[in-house]
Amino acid sequence: GLPWIADFRDPWTQNPWHTWKLPRRLKRESKMETEVVHEADVVIANTERLRLDFIRRYPTEPETKFITITNGYDLDSLAPLNVKKSQNQAMTITHTGALYAERSPRNLLLAIQELLHENIIPAHGIRLRLVGQGKTNDIEDILADKLVSHVVEIIPQVPHRQSLQYLSEADVLLIIQPQAPMQIPGKLFEYMCFQRPILAITESESATSDIIRQAQLGPIVEPEDIS
Repeated sequence: GLPWIADFRDPWTQNPWHTWKLPRRLKRESKMETEVVHEADVVIANTERLRLDFIRRYPTEPETKFITITNGYDLDSLAPLNVKKSQNQAMTITHTGALYAERSPRNLLLAIQELLHENIIPAHGIRLRLVGQGKTNDIEDILADKLVSHVVEIIPQVPHRQSLQYLSEADVLLIIQPQAPMQIPGKLFEYMCFQRPILAITESESATSDIIRQAQLGPIVEPEDIS
């Protein structure tokens, strides 16, 4: 007899990266999602675009059943850090967390490669830090360029406290979120703590872009727009 709240942290059947699943599994999961939505008293979406998608796909449910509660950030987590204005000699762009599926720094590296070879920026003027990156198969060919490899620092997984320290030392924070119109990487909200410009590589019409624009966090660049 208790109220039941279903909290969707990301899209389920509408997740764009679920195309690898077998058709019979997708069919079953679609039925399961429908059961959850029908049985729940309230459905929480973590982006407004996801909430609107639920309303569109479940027109027989009252719109008031669906609400949006975004992620947030914890200022207490910054207490042990020495967060201050950057003193970097090179402009340091930092990304923390895994890069997988369509999330790749490849096009950003191609842009940096052009800037370096055209002497628009000097090699000592920029640094790209990929923290927690792991495998780099899709960018190995670019990193073979010594001019590029000189400015890229790939750091394996580190404890969360250490990743926060890397963020605090950055000049620019990097978000890579292509082909995910209704979901936002949780790291975006953690990035906000540091009050650094955020470079968002994502479609201009996406949940991530909505937050970036609303909070005026930094530039938005289409994933394929290397120029």
